[in-house]
Parts: sequence; C-alpha cells; structure tokens
Amino acid sequence: MDKEQNKKEEKEVTFVESKPIELKAEDKKTGLTKASNIRIDRIGSLTLNIFAQPLKKRYEKHYRENKIHLLIDIVLAVIIIILIGVILNLWLFSRTKLVNLVDFKIVSSPENLVNGQETTFVIDYENTTSDTLADVSLVLKKPEALKNTIYEDAGFDLKTNTLKIGGLAPKAHGQFKIKGLLLGNLNDSHEFLAVINYKNKFGQERQEFFSQNFQLTSSALAAEIVLPERIIATSPFDLKINLKNNSSLDFSKLKIKTDWPENFSFEKSSLAKTEGDNLWLFGNLLTEQASDCSFQGKIYINQPQNANFSAKIYDVFEGQEYLLAQTSGSAFIDFSKFKINLINLDKSHSVTPGGEAAYTLFYQNEENYAVSNVELGLNLSGDYASQKTYRLNQNNFPWLAKIEPGQEGSVEIKVPIKTSIDYQRGAEGGQKIEVIGFASYDDPLEKSRLIVESPATSTLISSRLYLNTIGLFFTPQGDQIGVGSIPPIVGEYTAYWAIIRLTNAHHPIKDLKITAQVPQGIEFTDIYNVTDGNQIIFDQNSRTLTWSINNISSFAGMFNPAPEARIQLAITPTASQAGTNPALLTNITATATDEITGAFLTATSKNITTAIFNDENLNKVIE
Repeated sequence: MDKEQNKKEEKEVTFVESKPIELKAEDKKTGLTKASNIRIDRIGSLTLNIFAQPLKKRYEKHYRENKIHLLIDIVLAVIIIILIGVILNLWLFSRTKLVNLVDFKIVSSPENLVNGQETTFVIDYENTTSDTLADVSLVLKKPEALKNTIYEDAGFDLKTNTLKIGGLAPKAHGQFKIKGLLLGNLNDSHEFLAVINYKNKFGQERQEFFSQNFQLTSSALAAEIVLPERIIATSPFDLKINLKNNSSLDFSKLKIKTDWPENFSFEKSSLAKTEGDNLWLFGNLLTEQASDCSFQGKIYINQPQNANFSAKIYDVFEGQEYLLAQTSGSAFIDFSKFKINLINLDKSHSVTPGGEAAYTLFYQNEENYAVSNVELGLNLSGDYASQKTYRLNQNNFPWLAKIEPGQEGSVEIKVPIKTSIDYQRGAEGGQKIEVIGFASYDDPLEKSRLIVESPATSTLISSRLYLNTIGLFFTPQGDQIGVGSIPPIVGEYTAYWAIIRLTNAHHPIKDLKITAQVPQGIEFTDIYNVTDGNQIIFDQNSRTLTWSINNISSFAGMFNPAPEARIQLAITPTASQAGTNPALLTNITATATDEITGAFLTATSKNITTAIFNDENLNKVIE
C-alpha cells in the first residue's frame, strides 16, 4: 500500500503540466492554492525524499537483519558530528592559538654546571608572533641549589619573584641574568620554573608555563682515591683520599662516607670517627686549599680479584647537608707466594684453664726470589690468652734472616692459658681463644714489608675441675661431730669426718667419678651423705671409695650449689703411730667429660689426715 502511494506521489511530482488549472471544490475547502499544476503540499514530501530514500534503502539492505551494524553506524555518525563541531568551533569561533606565543630558554655560563661553583644563568624570552603582546610579566622560581642569588635586572621584584616587562613588540626578545653559587646534592636534578603572563591582540589574558632542568655532574671539590697498584691479601695497605677546594666557598664541616669492599678489615685512619658506620669527620678545607687523609686496613679473599673502594664527601651549608663530591678507585688483590699454615697440636682443639696450648706454624717460600728479615708469630684474641702476640725472628732462629726460594720449615709456639677470668666476660663468650698465624718479611719485588696471615683457628676453653677436701671433728660453729678423744690416743677409737667438695668452672660436665683410697688401719664406717648423684661404693679388696654423678651444671660450686660428700672415717691408733698424723683418706681424684668440648677432665686433691687443727698438739697420736 505504501509502495503504491509512493509511486503515485512520484508520478504526480515528475509529470506536470505548465498550464493553469481550475481549483477543485475539495481544494477550496482545504485552502490550498496553485500557481501552476504543482501542489504546494507535495514540496515537503519531495525534500524529505532526498534524505529519507537513501537511508530507507540502506536500512532495508543492511540494518533490518543486523541491528549491531545500525548501532555502530549511529555511534560513528555521532562522533563525526562532534569532531566537526569541535573543528568548526576552533576555526570559526576561537581567537586563540594552540601553540605558545612566547619562547623561553635558559643558558648557563659556564655551560658545564659544577657543584660548589659560582654560575651565571642567562634567561631569554621572545615574542614569536607578528602581533604586539601587552602587559607581559615573567614569574620565575629558581632551584634551591642556587644560593646567594643576584638578579642583574633592577626591575626584578624579589618579593614576588616577578619581572614586569610591559609591551613586547612582534618578534622582540629580551633577557636578564642571575648569578649565584650552585650548591646541591651531586647528580640530583634541579629545575627552573617560569610563568609568562600577557594579553594577546584580542585583549585576552594568557599564561604560558616553562620548566628547564639541569644536573650537577661535577664538583668544585676535587676528590681522588689513591690505591696501590697491587695489594697482597691479608697484608696491611694504605688508602689515601686527596681533596682540593676549587670553590670560592670555604668548607667547614666536611665529612667523608667510605664504602669498603665486604671483605675489607679496617685498622686505623688519620681521621676521627663520627656517628654512623664508616663516617669520618674531615673538618675545614678553605678555598684553593688541598689536603688528604689516609686509611689502613687489609683485605681477605678466596681468589685473586679486583676490589672497589669509594667515598662520598658531604658539607653543611646554612644548616643543610649536601653531597658535594664522590670518588672511587679499584686495585687488584693477589696472594703472596710465601705460604704459611697454622696447626693446633691439641687434637681436641681445647685446653683447660691454667693449661698450655701448642701450635705449629709451617712456612714455605714459593717465590722465585729470597725474602729477608722473616718474622713468624701468632696473634691471639680472647680473655684466656695470657699474651696477645708471640713473635719469633732471627734472634730466636738464625735461618729466618733469609729464606731462599723453595725453602720451607716450621716453628712451634706454646701459649700459656690463664687460670681464670672475670665471670661476666666468660659468660659473654670469652670461653675460647682465636689464633691467627702470621709471617712478615721484606719483599724485594714489592719494595715493602709484607705481612701474610693464616686462616684463624679457635681453641675452646674446657671446664676445669677443682677438688676441695678437709677433715672435721668440730663444726665451724664449734659443735662436736667427731667421736672419741682429741688428740687421738693409742688403742682408743676416734672418728673424723672427711668432706669432699667439687667445683666445676665452666661448661656442663658428665660422667663425674670421684675415687679415694682408705689406708690400712682406717675404718670406713659406712656412715656418709651426698648431695648429688649415686651412693658411695666401697670396694673392700682395693679399699677404694667411689662416688659418681651423671651430670653437673656449669659453674657448680661458683654460682650453683657444689656437689658435696661427707664421709665418716675412724682410727684406733697403734703404738707405732704415736707422734704422727696418720692419713685418713688418700689418692683423692676426680674425672669427668666436658659436654661442650668433649675434653677429658681430671682433678686431684691433698690427702686428709688427722692434722685438722691449727694446734699441732691436737693432731698427733699420743700414748
């Protein structure tokens, strides 16, 4: 039906007659007029057909079965319309440009920016358009690193950091200079910020923003690390840091932060150490002044290698600390061919307090030249070491005056061990000594005295047992605990008490056994008491008393209760013993094993006799 109607309308539009016609009655009723045979109400339909017909055809062909296609085309059409609108707005209705109208740049003199050096910055601005810019002003924010600033343009307002330029003719440019001292952290980025305000030819106020960065990659404080070309591992060497102040500024609080290789052992420096690891106070360095400092240490390696050393130098200006300069250097670390080896002769690698540790130091010259004035020795650390250094030279062994290529030998060094140390130091880890063997000699190739060291070896300090034995007839308070008469009388029964007390100096111990002999003529009454361990066993055949304890704590008898045995022994003196002090208990011995070091421990004590009083008349047998 619609199609037929459209065809009908098309025929009416296409085929027209130019002659005038009479209005029909129905046309009169509707108010239509005709200038010709073209109907006015058909013109709108004709106009819409120009757009509607192609869209309708496209709908029938593409969109009726594919609504997604329709949506995509609608979205694209909307985007195109928006873009056209934006372009038209920029082209027809906007009086502004998309590019800066003013050019801005900063040039430094000298071009290479140096930390700690006075520098001039030339600030240049230019009107790049063919129109005059009015009410031009420049707001400048300088970097914090630019100190003691001087602005050469008298019109620069220091309160607002603004330079009022006024009118700027087409293609005109201007410049002004800033002088100051550059002082900031080396290698940090520093920035100039600028805002230029103006009115364009349309009277519109505009702002343009600029920034320019620079970096301090060098310093007026010259710093250099000086190292030997070749360093011998374990041999002390000197490292020097040279400084020269090329700045116009006096440095008053210089500090040096050193960064050593991980295996470097620092020994001493010409500087005083301040707070923080490897931070050193250098102090003053006036302008144009040069100075240096030195560090000494040694380095340990597993194989030849390069080692890197570096330092950073700081100073304080107006309460702020700055990294002024840094320097680094490297050196090759090699081994000496004069070899030494340290052997601990004690297979258990432990020694008891008051004992003696023995070490053998082997040496061999594998260089192809002789070395002279050789000194061999030991460096010891630990509170039990009675001496910290032992040295042997040609005064002890004449052959150490010169050791030829391929020559080898050994020396033995015995080290006395202290009997005891402060308990607190022992508890904090003082129960061992650490030993390093060394050899020093004059090396003709290096033209210096070298020192080589052996790897460190540790000798543990084992526990030490102490036996304290006494005989009693009266208690310390004067109460009688013995039986019989004092002094002992021939043919009469007298009983004493033997007290055995054990002290363990250090580590826990195990398998303690205390033995003692009961002499002939002395009776073990089988009356006793013990504070720890097993009961006392008496062997009638060997006349041996045995008391055993499985485990004893460290420092028993010192800071813990001491194990103690009290044994009653009796005597009926014979005439042959008159005038003597008969022995009650002999060969008193203790053995145990150190639970930490595994060392076998022994201790002995004096015999117990009837001589238990200060008055000799009470001790000897009488008739």
